[in-house]
Amino acid sequence: MKLEHIHIDNLYQFQNFDLDLTYPEGHAKAGEPLDKICFIGQSGIGKTTLLRITYETIFGLVKGNWKHLGAIDVSKSNEYQNGYFKFENFKFVIHFCETDDASKKIIPVVTSSSAQINDKLRFVKFIFLSHILHGIENLTPQPFLNQKNGVVVTQNDIENQKKARKNSIQKFKSENTIHSDMFKEKDFWLYILEKLDNFDDLAKQKGLEFVAKAISSNVEKLIIELNEWKKNNPNPRVALSEKLNWVLEKFNVKIDTEWAEGGIKIQHSDGIEIPLSAASSGTQKIFLTALPLFFMETNDSIILFDEVENSLYPDVQREIIKFYTDLCPNSQFIFATHSPLIASQFEPCERIHLFFDENGYTQFRKGISPEGLTANDLLQDDFDLDELLGVEALKKWDEFVRLGREIKLCEDKNEKAKLINKYFGIGKLYKFNPNETHKQI
Repeated sequence: MKLEHIHIDNLYQFQNFDLDLTYPEGHAKAGEPLDKICFIGQSGIGKTTLLRITYETIFGLVKGNWKHLGAIDVSKSNEYQNGYFKFENFKFVIHFCETDDASKKIIPVVTSSSAQINDKLRFVKFIFLSHILHGIENLTPQPFLNQKNGVVVTQNDIENQKKARKNSIQKFKSENTIHSDMFKEKDFWLYILEKLDNFDDLAKQKGLEFVAKAISSNVEKLIIELNEWKKNNPNPRVALSEKLNWVLEKFNVKIDTEWAEGGIKIQHSDGIEIPLSAASSGTQKIFLTALPLFFMETNDSIILFDEVENSLYPDVQREIIKFYTDLCPNSQFIFATHSPLIASQFEPCERIHLFFDENGYTQFRKGISPEGLTANDLLQDDFDLDELLGVEALKKWDEFVRLGREIKLCEDKNEKAKLINKYFGIGKLYKFNPNETHKQI
């Protein structure tokens, strides 16, 4: 399921906002919902608001209740009156018109063209990444306690600990929506890493069996049996490393595929172990956002990602969209960004530039620059920045132009030589083109 249309009559700065999110006529996928979407625009324009209300609408629809929607105060005039989100093969309309007198909030009433929503509608929410970064310590789960208050715990007690952990994990398996608050919960990460833990438990069990067999069995035959078991039971860390390491290598780290004590361990490129808690914020972000996408069933998911560029160096930014979309090829991604390097990884029709009109309402236009164009070209074409130079460079440009005029008028050879030397010095330092100054002289 993919979002293909957003219409908002009246919400904050959105007035009669009607956005088609399908590929245009002439495109190979004409009429189909966009596979990925990128909202750009100045701060306060409404990028995150669009992500938030999309999430809240889907969340309420999937859950069948709207109690989480408490941000709309009916005491304020011109609040959200009605709007709709149209999905591929499905359409529903939300009317914010009924009032709960006790809370003074608007209660949405949903009418839809479908009798009910089936459990195939899933939603993974990656918004407000600073919250998500608090979960890094959960990627290396604590071992089961074998002592408590100095008393040795029985095997039965350990089994009870395991059972309690599995029960806690189970609640997340029934969730159709994954949102940022879950990333703070230890049990959520146990759920995400369950495949790793199950593999570790099975590998330990098989290891003990092979050791016992080694005493009386033919060693060569045992090695063949061991290799066959490994072939039929691939280590999920190897598959994970194949997906993540090409990005992690840019941070000079890699996944320790030999680790078998639960959770994730990383190594420096020279093999030295690095605690995840000591890794850079960019490294942590990659793990905390990629692991749910890798281990969860994400088909038919809509994945929202606000400010994906945070904590990432430009060499990672320029490839990060492909990294995430390759993890979930059958999902629809909706990004919001301030980075031209991020925006350059989208086709023009996938790039939505939000801007304020003369009345202060948010409008939009589709992108101009083709996918992959340089960041500077994109800044001018799609981000509407007429001038890319910084304040100090603009001063130097004015001086560069002025020197060009003085050189042209100067008749004293010595003075002219000084002017030329200064002129080309500034030009070389700031990479100014002398031909451009001639147009202004």
